[in-house]
Amino acid sequence: MSYKSSFNTGITEEALFTHGKVCYELSRFSQATKIFKTYLDQYPKGSRYQESVELLTDSYMGSRDFDDAIQFIEGLKTRSMRVNISY
Repeated sequence: MSYKSSFNTGITEEALFTHGKVCYELSRFSQATKIFKTYLDQYPKGSRYQESVELLTDSYMGSRDFDDAIQFIEGLKTRSMRVNISY
């Protein structure tokens, strides 16, 4: 899989994000949560950072993992309107 390759970091970053988004869209929230957490850890200045934060928040909600969602949201330096609505 491209997201596991280190050949091109731009492609790897995009592949990891896309994999998480596909899992989210298929309602595989636990898997999406793990992938988005990995994305945020590996790419703290990534081009999809904010969208990953929002999708991770939504994934927590979808999996009904409210305690981790609150902990994650409260740990954010800044929150978008979408994240605040979830909170």
